Amino acid sequence: MHAAAEELRLLISSGYPLLYLLTHEESRARALVAEATGSLALDFNQWSLTGGPEAAGPPGSADALLRSLRHAGPGVTLLIDFHHYLADPEVLRLLRDLAACWPRNRHTAIILAPVLAIPPDLEKDLALFELGLPSPAELAPLLAEACTAHELRMDRPTADAVLRAAQGLTADEARRVFSKALRVAGRLARGAAGRGKKPGGVDAGGPDAGGPDAGGAQAKPPGVALYEQVVEEKRQSVRKSELLEYLPLDEDLSRVGGLGEVKRWVQGRARAFAPEAARYGLPAPKGLLLIGVQGCGKSLMAKAVAAAWRLPLTRLDLAAVFGSASAETAIRRATRLAESLAPVVLWIDEVEKGFYDAEAGGATNAGRVFGSFVTWLQEKRVPVFVVATANEVASLPPELLRKGRFDETFFIDLPDAHERRDILAVHLSKRGRDPDRFDLEALARKTDYFSGAELEQGVISGMYRAFAENREVTGADIGKELGAIVPLYETFEERIKALRQWASTRARPASRDRSLADLFE
Repeated sequence: MHAAAEELRLLISSGYPLLYLLTHEESRARALVAEATGSLALDFNQWSLTGGPEAAGPPGSADALLRSLRHAGPGVTLLIDFHHYLADPEVLRLLRDLAACWPRNRHTAIILAPVLAIPPDLEKDLALFELGLPSPAELAPLLAEACTAHELRMDRPTADAVLRAAQGLTADEARRVFSKALRVAGRLARGAAGRGKKPGGVDAGGPDAGGPDAGGAQAKPPGVALYEQVVEEKRQSVRKSELLEYLPLDEDLSRVGGLGEVKRWVQGRARAFAPEAARYGLPAPKGLLLIGVQGCGKSLMAKAVAAAWRLPLTRLDLAAVFGSASAETAIRRATRLAESLAPVVLWIDEVEKGFYDAEAGGATNAGRVFGSFVTWLQEKRVPVFVVATANEVASLPPELLRKGRFDETFFIDLPDAHERRDILAVHLSKRGRDPDRFDLEALARKTDYFSGAELEQGVISGMYRAFAENREVTGADIGKELGAIVPLYETFEERIKALRQWASTRARPASRDRSLADLFE
């Protein structure tokens, strides 16, 4: 018996009168409930608002159904999309009455829903069962079925790679993407064969293979096409979710000025996700919490970490989580989606704003959403590396700072003179200018208390000044524009000092203090 069906069987046989089955996969859930009830020799019935796709007419009302179940014998009734009725006080009362009847009638009602919407009235009477996404072993028969239908013999390494890539898709999504990719691959192979070229091969073709295509360039073997199509489908899943955003890897550590200690930490774990790290006995890194002054490179570093480790980069939108119909369901869906992309870097920007009211309960379900999130941070067993950034430490819930949530907490301060020089050089190089043509030492000395973002703006404004006069930019142009900027420090000096004081005993500095070395230069 499947593990999920065995768990359902255990809940039913243990006397749980009400179950809440959380999943988007309705057909898979029905099959699992049928398997669990079949093993217990119990009657199994289903109810939905329409009666199902093959119903001859509309079913009875929800309240009439619940009244009848109080007098039913031993069995299980699956209530499909019944969460829509849980706002009705009469339905809630009938469900609680049904739960009270279980010792007499031994009948279990299972609410099947894609979102979590358990009213407080039912919390003590109802058990939650979340159906996880299919494992590679569960997806293997679907891949074999698709390969048979398309007359493809796929070698084991290729099949394993495709199944690993398909983790995170529902069974229906996997079935469709397998069929689509194999149809495309077959069409390309037939086109290449029709022109007398050797098709990419239907027996082999792992993710690294190649071959001529119908257009005369390189035809991808079916295994390659299938692998890439699965990866693209997962990207589409991220885009559809509205909770995660897939970001390009357009930054790297060389384009981050300063922050030497963070860079060393990241570079020291460059092989952390390789198989040899696990064989050595090392766990995968959990994440970084970057706290500091606005505009000093926290977000840039999050992007650079993903590029340095060659991992996909996604961003979690906490505003979308709390703006969804069920924030608890949304955070579960977002973390599960991130796990399906693993190994991956998950960036959470300004995390303190998302969970500002977690302790006070000021946002809807904020405390429970935050609790679910920090538990996931602590307990996750898949390589999702979380980079969270924060500007306001006073707004951070203390549970987020506890050891075990993140591997390290770094404080990112305003850059010193050495770092300001590096930052200016980075932004000039990024825009096609040779930093050696500019007196960066002088510019760095004149920009005490400037953030990295303010230094970048000075470079851009200086270039606009020169561009408007149809000439090449000079250090004087940049110096004039920097002189016109009022740094954030001037406005928020007290707040920045308080942040430094907090970080002095609670976080690791992101940069090495070089002031003592400067005295001997």
